[in-house]
Amino acid sequence: MHDIAVAGAGPAGASAARAAAGAGLSVVLLDKDVFPRHKPCGGALSEQALAALGFPLPAYIAEREYHGGILCMESSRLQVQRPWRAGVLVTRRDFDALLVDMARRAGAVVREGEEVLGLSRQADGVSLHTRRATYRARLALVCEGASGRLKRAVRPPDRPEDYNYCVCADVPAEAARKVSGRDLPDPTRPDHPLVLQFGISQVSYGWIFPRREDVSVGMGELGVNRRKAVADLRRFLADWGLLAPPALMGHKIPMGGVPRPIHRDRVLLAGDAGGFADPLLGEGIAHAIRTGQWAAQAAHQALDAGDPGRAGPIFERLTRPLDEEMRHALRLVRALERAPRRLIKAIMTDEKALARYVDILSGRETYAAFTAFLKRRLPWNTLRTLWV
Repeated sequence: MHDIAVAGAGPAGASAARAAAGAGLSVVLLDKDVFPRHKPCGGALSEQALAALGFPLPAYIAEREYHGGILCMESSRLQVQRPWRAGVLVTRRDFDALLVDMARRAGAVVREGEEVLGLSRQADGVSLHTRRATYRARLALVCEGASGRLKRAVRPPDRPEDYNYCVCADVPAEAARKVSGRDLPDPTRPDHPLVLQFGISQVSYGWIFPRREDVSVGMGELGVNRRKAVADLRRFLADWGLLAPPALMGHKIPMGGVPRPIHRDRVLLAGDAGGFADPLLGEGIAHAIRTGQWAAQAAHQALDAGDPGRAGPIFERLTRPLDEEMRHALRLVRALERAPRRLIKAIMTDEKALARYVDILSGRETYAAFTAFLKRRLPWNTLRTLWV
């Protein structure tokens, strides 16, 4: 019997397995895929995520740094650059494979190509069932994606309004360029600033993230309306003179800040399974890494005390500050849903507000402080609705 069985080897699961194995626990890490595997994603690894890793990111993984970008709404395009780094761009294929390898080096048993099909509880532990074997452990950590079903061992499925839905693709830069008579900048150049477009619908965002050999493009929307997300992505890319890729991948992202159980008995939920993702931008890598590590810490403390049942309450206590921060972000999202469009445009073209928002990614600003700042700026931005 292992101390911990981890279902899902993304950033949350691999980080949890590495931390737990490094603390001397017996860990098995399972995933349906074989790494490295393709995973379309913007790959914006924030400074918060880099700080949480606990090791320097190899140069071949960090494709480029970003200090801000071009933040747009309608015809307004405002470039925001901060003196400090906000993060780096990675390809998830290489980054996720690195995390799995780090977990293996720390001593975790890694089982690739084994999908966890079910979970069952016993008096002395938990069993994870695959087609090949059953893995027993004193504690189980579920780190599957938002569409996974294992988390139902802890909580019911989320409502559609508690998700963001993203469609995205990683495409070669030359394949994204569109022949156009218009004089447009080429956002696929590796040195072009990152592009974030807001306001395509009331609360949505599109992105163009150029990297060394490809460009990540995508669209995030509230809810789970794939057809609308695809249509909005095509319109967004056309405005930048780009072709929409022929193949798109879609996935749900949980909105952080929604009240959710994150443990039950000896089962803990981290990363997307626990609902830990930024409800405005959908950024979840930093939160996945941290919640995976906190789950490992909670497991270690509980097992060391001889009481595995304490792991859940310890984990909940460790995640409480992050949950509160996500609640502030969710309140901002709900306010934007109800706000007049002209007010949203005034906020999204407010250079001071955008600079402070970028600082959230670098860990220099919190959503609590940012929303308080927006309240103080509300009279100014209300006046700006008269001319923006």
